[in-house]
Amino acid sequence: DDSNVSVNDPTYEKAMDLRVDGKREEAMKLLVAAFAQKASLELAFGLWDVSKELERPEEGAVGALHLVRDALRRNDQEAAASYWCEIVDVLETVDAEPLLFVKIAEVFDAAKKPVEAVCALDCSTRAPRPLPPGLALRAATLAAEHDTEVASRIAKRAVLAGAGSKEELAALQEFLVKPSASSETISADEMLVDKRTPGGEP
Repeated sequence: DDSNVSVNDPTYEKAMDLRVDGKREEAMKLLVAAFAQKASLELAFGLWDVSKELERPEEGAVGALHLVRDALRRNDQEAAASYWCEIVDVLETVDAEPLLFVKIAEVFDAAKKPVEAVCALDCSTRAPRPLPPGLALRAATLAAEHDTEVASRIAKRAVLAGAGSKEELAALQEFLVKPSASSETISADEMLVDKRTPGGEP
Protein backbone atom coordinates (compact mmCIF):
# COMPACT_ATOMS: atom_id res chain seq x y z
CA ASP A 1 0.00 0.00 0.00
CA ASP A 2 1.76 3.14 -1.21
CA SER A 3 -1.13 5.53 -0.58
CA ASN A 4 0.86 7.46 2.02
CA VAL A 5 3.93 7.90 -0.17
CA SER A 6 4.35 11.45 -1.38
CA VAL A 7 4.83 11.58 -5.13
CA ASN A 8 7.35 14.15 -6.33
CA ASP A 9 8.82 12.35 -9.32
CA PRO A 10 7.37 13.63 -12.61
CA THR A 11 8.57 10.50 -14.42
CA TYR A 12 6.60 8.35 -12.01
CA GLU A 13 3.50 10.48 -12.54
CA LYS A 14 3.86 10.24 -16.32
CA ALA A 15 4.29 6.47 -16.10
CA MET A 16 1.19 6.14 -13.93
CA ASP A 17 -0.80 8.23 -16.42
CA LEU A 18 0.27 5.82 -19.15
CA ARG A 19 -0.71 2.93 -16.91
CA VAL A 20 -4.19 4.36 -16.36
CA ASP A 21 -4.55 4.80 -20.13
CA GLY A 22 -3.78 1.11 -20.58
CA LYS A 23 -0.31 1.73 -22.00
CA ARG A 24 1.52 -0.49 -19.56
CA GLU A 25 4.34 -1.43 -21.92
CA GLU A 26 5.22 2.24 -22.43
CA ALA A 27 4.92 2.85 -18.70
CA MET A 28 7.25 -0.09 -18.01
CA LYS A 29 9.92 1.14 -20.43
CA LEU A 30 9.78 4.60 -18.89
CA LEU A 31 10.07 3.24 -15.34
CA VAL A 32 12.94 0.88 -16.18
CA ALA A 33 14.97 3.66 -17.80
CA ALA A 34 14.29 6.16 -15.01
CA PHE A 35 15.01 3.66 -12.22
CA ALA A 36 18.31 2.67 -13.84
CA GLN A 37 19.32 6.32 -13.95
CA LYS A 38 18.27 7.18 -10.40
CA ALA A 39 16.42 4.82 -8.08
CA SER A 40 13.63 6.18 -5.91
CA LEU A 41 10.82 4.72 -3.82
CA GLU A 42 8.17 6.06 -6.18
CA LEU A 43 9.82 4.47 -9.20
CA ALA A 44 10.36 1.24 -7.27
CA PHE A 45 6.66 1.03 -6.41
CA GLY A 46 5.66 1.72 -9.98
CA LEU A 47 8.17 -0.69 -11.48
CA TRP A 48 7.06 -3.56 -9.27
CA ASP A 49 3.34 -2.95 -9.71
CA VAL A 50 3.42 -2.55 -13.49
CA SER A 51 5.69 -5.59 -13.96
CA LYS A 52 3.18 -7.73 -12.06
CA GLU A 53 0.30 -6.38 -14.14
CA LEU A 54 2.26 -7.33 -17.26
CA GLU A 55 2.87 -10.77 -15.69
CA ARG A 56 6.63 -10.22 -15.91
CA PRO A 57 7.53 -9.72 -12.24
CA GLU A 58 11.15 -10.68 -12.86
CA GLU A 59 11.57 -7.38 -14.73
CA GLY A 60 10.34 -5.36 -11.77
CA ALA A 61 12.02 -7.37 -9.01
CA VAL A 62 14.79 -4.78 -8.82
CA GLY A 63 12.16 -2.31 -7.64
CA ALA A 64 10.75 -4.67 -5.02
CA LEU A 65 14.24 -5.43 -3.71
CA HIS A 66 14.84 -1.68 -3.44
CA LEU A 67 11.75 -1.48 -1.22
CA VAL A 68 13.04 -4.34 0.96
CA ARG A 69 16.43 -2.66 1.42
CA ASP A 70 14.82 0.69 2.22
CA ALA A 71 12.55 -0.90 4.83
CA LEU A 72 15.54 -2.63 6.44
CA ARG A 73 17.45 0.67 6.54
CA ARG A 74 14.49 2.28 8.28
CA ASN A 75 14.29 -0.71 10.64
CA ASP A 76 10.72 -1.33 9.44
CA GLN A 77 10.96 -5.10 9.65
CA GLU A 78 7.27 -5.67 9.01
CA ALA A 79 7.39 -3.80 5.70
CA ALA A 80 10.63 -5.53 4.68
CA ALA A 81 9.08 -8.93 5.37
CA SER A 82 5.92 -8.02 3.47
CA TYR A 83 7.80 -6.90 0.36
CA TRP A 84 10.01 -9.98 0.50
CA CYS A 85 6.98 -12.29 0.66
CA GLU A 86 5.58 -10.59 -2.43
CA ILE A 87 8.81 -11.34 -4.27
CA VAL A 88 9.13 -15.02 -3.36
CA ASP A 89 5.44 -15.60 -4.06
CA VAL A 90 6.00 -14.92 -7.76
CA LEU A 91 9.70 -15.61 -8.38
CA GLU A 92 11.57 -18.90 -8.14
CA THR A 93 14.99 -17.21 -8.38
CA VAL A 94 15.78 -13.95 -6.61
CA ASP A 95 18.82 -12.05 -7.89
CA ALA A 96 19.88 -10.18 -4.76
CA GLU A 97 23.17 -9.59 -2.99
CA PRO A 98 24.08 -12.50 -0.66
CA LEU A 99 23.77 -10.50 2.55
CA LEU A 100 20.13 -9.60 1.86
CA PHE A 101 19.01 -13.25 2.05
CA VAL A 102 20.57 -13.62 5.49
CA LYS A 103 19.28 -10.29 6.78
CA ILE A 104 15.69 -11.00 5.77
CA ALA A 105 15.93 -14.53 7.19
CA GLU A 106 17.03 -13.05 10.50
CA VAL A 107 14.04 -10.69 10.39
CA PHE A 108 11.68 -13.66 10.01
CA ASP A 109 13.52 -15.64 12.68
CA ALA A 110 13.21 -12.76 15.15
CA ALA A 111 9.49 -12.61 14.35
CA LYS A 112 9.15 -16.34 15.19
CA LYS A 113 8.45 -17.28 11.58
CA PRO A 114 10.87 -20.17 10.96
CA VAL A 115 9.22 -21.34 7.73
CA GLU A 116 9.71 -17.95 6.09
CA ALA A 117 13.25 -17.70 7.48
CA VAL A 118 14.23 -21.07 6.01
CA CYS A 119 12.56 -20.14 2.71
CA ALA A 120 14.70 -16.99 2.46
CA LEU A 121 17.86 -18.97 3.15
CA ASP A 122 16.87 -21.65 0.67
CA CYS A 123 16.38 -18.92 -1.96
CA SER A 124 20.05 -18.05 -1.53
CA THR A 125 21.02 -21.50 -2.81
CA ARG A 126 19.34 -20.72 -6.14
CA ALA A 127 20.58 -17.14 -6.46
CA PRO A 128 23.17 -16.25 -9.12
CA ARG A 129 25.69 -15.16 -6.50
CA PRO A 130 26.67 -17.74 -3.83
CA LEU A 131 27.06 -16.81 -0.18
CA PRO A 132 30.73 -16.26 0.72
CA PRO A 133 32.04 -18.75 3.34
CA GLY A 134 31.68 -16.51 6.39
CA LEU A 135 28.13 -15.52 5.45
CA ALA A 136 27.33 -19.11 4.49
CA LEU A 137 28.33 -20.21 8.00
CA ARG A 138 25.99 -17.62 9.48
CA ALA A 139 23.19 -18.76 7.17
CA ALA A 140 23.78 -22.48 7.69
CA THR A 141 23.83 -22.04 11.47
CA LEU A 142 20.46 -20.29 11.34
CA ALA A 143 18.97 -22.78 8.89
CA ALA A 144 20.16 -25.78 10.91
CA GLU A 145 17.91 -24.73 13.79
CA HIS A 146 14.88 -25.50 11.63
CA ASP A 147 15.92 -27.49 8.54
CA THR A 148 19.16 -29.46 8.24
CA GLU A 149 18.62 -30.12 4.51
CA VAL A 150 18.63 -26.40 3.71
CA ALA A 151 21.66 -25.91 5.95
CA SER A 152 23.40 -28.67 4.02
CA ARG A 153 22.59 -27.08 0.64
CA ILE A 154 23.95 -23.74 1.82
CA ALA A 155 27.16 -25.35 3.09
CA LYS A 156 27.61 -27.52 0.00
CA ARG A 157 27.37 -24.55 -2.36
CA ALA A 158 29.88 -22.56 -0.32
CA VAL A 159 32.30 -25.51 -0.14
CA LEU A 160 32.06 -26.12 -3.89
CA ALA A 161 32.84 -22.46 -4.51
CA GLY A 162 36.25 -23.24 -3.00
CA ALA A 163 36.84 -19.86 -1.38
CA GLY A 164 37.43 -19.23 2.30
CA SER A 165 39.89 -20.37 4.88
CA LYS A 166 40.52 -23.96 5.94
CA GLU A 167 38.73 -23.24 9.21
CA GLU A 168 35.64 -21.89 7.44
CA LEU A 169 35.50 -24.79 5.01
CA ALA A 170 35.94 -27.29 7.83
CA ALA A 171 33.11 -25.66 9.76
CA LEU A 172 30.87 -25.75 6.69
CA GLN A 173 31.62 -29.44 6.22
CA GLU A 174 29.92 -30.07 9.57
CA PHE A 175 26.59 -29.02 8.07
CA LEU A 176 26.72 -31.43 5.13
CA VAL A 177 24.05 -34.10 5.40
CA LYS A 178 25.31 -37.59 4.59
CA PRO A 179 23.10 -39.78 2.33
CA SER A 180 20.77 -41.96 4.37
CA ALA A 181 20.41 -45.72 3.95
CA SER A 182 16.89 -45.22 2.59
CA SER A 183 18.13 -42.89 -0.15
CA GLU A 184 20.78 -45.43 -1.10
CA THR A 185 18.11 -48.13 -1.37
CA ILE A 186 16.02 -45.95 -3.64
CA SER A 187 19.02 -45.34 -5.86
CA ALA A 188 19.64 -49.09 -6.09
CA ASP A 189 16.01 -49.72 -7.04
CA GLU A 190 16.24 -47.05 -9.70
CA MET A 191 19.30 -48.77 -11.12
CA LEU A 192 17.35 -52.06 -11.36
CA VAL A 193 14.51 -50.33 -13.18
CA ASP A 194 16.97 -48.93 -15.70
CA LYS A 195 18.26 -52.44 -16.46
CA ARG A 196 14.87 -54.00 -17.20
CA THR A 197 14.20 -55.15 -20.74
CA PRO A 198 10.94 -53.93 -22.32
CA GLY A 199 8.11 -56.01 -20.89
CA GLY A 200 10.56 -58.13 -18.91
CA GLU A 201 12.02 -58.43 -15.43
CA PRO A 202 15.27 -57.03 -13.98
